[in-house]
Amino acid sequence: MQDSFADKIYIDTVTIFEDLSNELLFNIFEYFDAYQLHLTFRQLNHRFNSLLTKVRVHFDLDPIPLNEFFSFVLSLNHHQILSFTSRKLEKTRSWLFDNDEVLQQFSKISALTLFDVTYGVINRLHERLPSLKSTLIYVNVADTTRTTINGHKNEHIYFKHWCPTHEFCSDKFFSLRYLIMDTDYNHQAFGLLTPTISTITYFKLGYIYSIIWLLHLFRYSPQLKVLHVEQFVGVLDDDDRQNRYPSKNPIIFPCALNMHIVVLRNCYCEPISIEYILRACPYLKQFYSNSPLDYSNYDDKIRKQLCDPIFWQSMIDQWGQHLINLNITIKGDESFINEDLTSAFWQLRSWQ
Repeated sequence: MQDSFADKIYIDTVTIFEDLSNELLFNIFEYFDAYQLHLTFRQLNHRFNSLLTKVRVHFDLDPIPLNEFFSFVLSLNHHQILSFTSRKLEKTRSWLFDNDEVLQQFSKISALTLFDVTYGVINRLHERLPSLKSTLIYVNVADTTRTTINGHKNEHIYFKHWCPTHEFCSDKFFSLRYLIMDTDYNHQAFGLLTPTISTITYFKLGYIYSIIWLLHLFRYSPQLKVLHVEQFVGVLDDDDRQNRYPSKNPIIFPCALNMHIVVLRNCYCEPISIEYILRACPYLKQFYSNSPLDYSNYDDKIRKQLCDPIFWQSMIDQWGQHLINLNITIKGDESFINEDLTSAFWQLRSWQ
C-alpha cells in the first residue's frame, strides 16, 4: 500500500515536471552543471533529449571521469557552454593540452573559474583560446599555485611584479566585467598595459600596500563600481611602506567617479588614507574597513584619530556626502573607550 502511494506521488511529480514549459525548464537546467544535467535527463524521453541539445549549460570539469571527458564534451554544441570551472591542476592541464578539438568547444564561454593553477597554464590559456578575449564577462583565478613543485622557485617574486593573470586586466578583454584574482596589485606591472581594466565593474584582488597604488587602480579603472581588497596597507609612498608623507607623484581627485562600494579587509589605514579614498570616490555609497591590527602599538595620534567620531564626521561632511553604509572595525586596547555616537549627525544616519 505504501509502495503504491509512493509510486503515485513519484508519477504525479514527474507528470507535473514534464508539463512545464520549455522556457521554464531551460531556466531550471541552468542550475545544473552540464554533466549532472545529462546524467539526470538524458534518455528520459524524446522531448528532454531535444531540449538537452538546445539548453545552455555550465561546465564543471571536476565530477567528470577523465575516460568520459572527451566523448562527453564532443557531444555538446560549443554555443551551449556558458562557463567553465576546474579546481584541480592535472584536470585543467588535460583540458588545455590533450585535445585541440575538445578545447575549441569552450571558445565561446562567458565565465571562467580556475583554482589551483600554475602561471604557465594561465599563460597558455591566453594563447590557445584567443577567442575568449571577446567573450569572457566573468573571470575567477584563485588559490594560484606558488610552490616549487609547480613552478620555478622565484615564481612568487615574478608573480608579484608581472603575471599572465594581469592579461585579464588589459583592454584586450573588452567584454570582461567581473574579475577575481588572488594576486597583488602592482601599479608598475599593470601600468604597462595602459589603459588597463578599463571595462571592469567588479574587481576583487589579494593585496595593495600603498594608498598611491590604490589611487592608481582607480585611475585606470574608470568603470569600476565595486572594489574588494583582501589585504590593504594605506601608507602614502608607493615604494616605502614606512613613509607617511605624500608621494612626489601628482595626485588627481576625483578619479573614481563610478565607484559605489569599497571593501578593505585586513587593513592598516591612516587618516590621510581615509581622506584620499573618500576624495577619490565622490559618489561612494558603501565603505567597509576591517582592521585586525592593534593601533595602540602604532602612533598614538593616528589611533585616537581613527577612533574619534569627530574625525569621521569631518571626513563624511567634506567628502562622503553620498555614503549610506559605513562599517569600520578597528581593534584597540582596553584602556581606550570609544565615544558614543550620540550626536545629531550620527542619529540622523543609518550607519551600520
